[in-house]
Amino acid sequence: GENYPSCEITLSCIDLSAMSQLADRLDMYFVEAADLIHSEGASVLSKAVRQAKFFGNVDENDGDDMTTNANVYDLADLGSLIACLDEYLSGDGKELIDFLHKDVVVKNEYSIDLEISGLTLYHPLRAKNAFRSNIETYRALGIIPNYVNYIETFGKMLLDEPAAGFSGLLASFTDEGKVRRSLVSLPLNEDQVRNLAEYQLIALQRSGEEEAYHMVSVSDSVQLDESGTLKGEFVFRNLFLTEPDGTPVAGVPPLFFTLNAEGQYLLPATLCSADPDTGEEIRSRVYLVCEAAPDSPALNLVSVLTYDEFMQCYTSRISLDFRYVKAIEFDCVDCVPTRDVSGALLGFEEWTPAQVSTFVWRVDEDYQLRFLDNSLEESSIFVAFSLMDTQSNTYTSELIPLAAAVDEGVVRLSYDDRDQLILLHDPRCEALPGMGFVIAVDVDSIAQEEILVRMCELTINGIPLDTESELFGAGPNMGLMPGEDQTLLVMVGGDALADVTTVESFGFTLTVSDAASGKETARIPVEGIAHLTVG
Repeated sequence: GENYPSCEITLSCIDLSAMSQLADRLDMYFVEAADLIHSEGASVLSKAVRQAKFFGNVDENDGDDMTTNANVYDLADLGSLIACLDEYLSGDGKELIDFLHKDVVVKNEYSIDLEISGLTLYHPLRAKNAFRSNIETYRALGIIPNYVNYIETFGKMLLDEPAAGFSGLLASFTDEGKVRRSLVSLPLNEDQVRNLAEYQLIALQRSGEEEAYHMVSVSDSVQLDESGTLKGEFVFRNLFLTEPDGTPVAGVPPLFFTLNAEGQYLLPATLCSADPDTGEEIRSRVYLVCEAAPDSPALNLVSVLTYDEFMQCYTSRISLDFRYVKAIEFDCVDCVPTRDVSGALLGFEEWTPAQVSTFVWRVDEDYQLRFLDNSLEESSIFVAFSLMDTQSNTYTSELIPLAAAVDEGVVRLSYDDRDQLILLHDPRCEALPGMGFVIAVDVDSIAQEEILVRMCELTINGIPLDTESELFGAGPNMGLMPGEDQTLLVMVGGDALADVTTVESFGFTLTVSDAASGKETARIPVEGIAHLTVG
């Protein structure tokens, strides 16, 4: 506490004689909660629960299996949880919270500026894969049966099939070149908005020529507007290990960090210390919690969260003596983009690791942590939205290259495939000297049956053209089979756009029909932004 006042440390004195009465009151309060998951909508309650204060959620995927949520404990502050759910339950939540504060938690001290009750209980939320074993433990205790019934229903909802599809998410941005900022937007459909819980804007750097990326920036400066469009701002600045004069340490890439609820920067690292008695090396996995210094461009260290091997979680309760720390190691993890069965790009934390590089900061080196502007080659940077739905599934919108805003021939698409039938990727356009130009996009069928895909209603710079194109399958069937990928090609003759010298935008509609019956099942509007000189 004295060295790092921002540590999340709480101490509570509990009157155990009141616990039986608390259990009875909780059981009465949650008697109708399970039914509300269906009547009020699971997504509504999930969003409400996420407003509560949770502990043990520092690192969501730090086990041997990156998808296990190994270090998430899903412990909700009881008073905070009741306050967030109270408008959906008929019981008197305020009275229950007053009882909790006055009769159960007789003394509560905490070092963070939050209204917390000092008593936690398990509520499934992020650690989905641990839910089955956790609920068995809770059920075996035989207490608060209505609450156990509620969290069992809630946990099963988390494990259900996703309520909304998040494949084919294509963001776009406009570059305000003078200040090196990009305003990024991502339109979502009604189902996606209804089931969207959390969102951030991320920037990734591609590693050489390989299809692997590492995280270089995270921003929670994102808003969801009334039209269902996510809008965020990417500022071209990244966190570096620097020399005292502010120049980056040679050979060290931008450092990965996450943001906590208080807006602090959390840097995963390993502290290498010497045992004061034996001299043997001790390696401690930690999160360095930093804040921007008010009078310096460097970050200040405000606390350290250390991995507790016994409890298998990160905590600020483990005391560290920095006199014996010899070095700090940072890992740069390159990951390959990974998709689910529907073609949706998973959250970055679920991508397949390809390579880990480790960089060492020795204590005798006078380095600093600081953000630097305009420090990376734009052509290697890609921007995307990081999303979490109300069932705690994570997704990433399709990566868009930062340098593409003014590149000749670059195309960006946005479309709304509500029925999850196709996935569009790798759009491009190319001028054909003396003949016009061609627009191409790869179409991947994610439908369950064979489909027919046709392009119509083409517009170039807002000008409608009488041009159509049909997509044919590679096999004996006319249409696309499930999982088949083909290229849609649209050729536009020069005579069709006699006065157009630059293609800035285009749009068309894709009609999707069932191949067996020929019945049209969907009309998917597609909009594109391009920069192509054609005349």
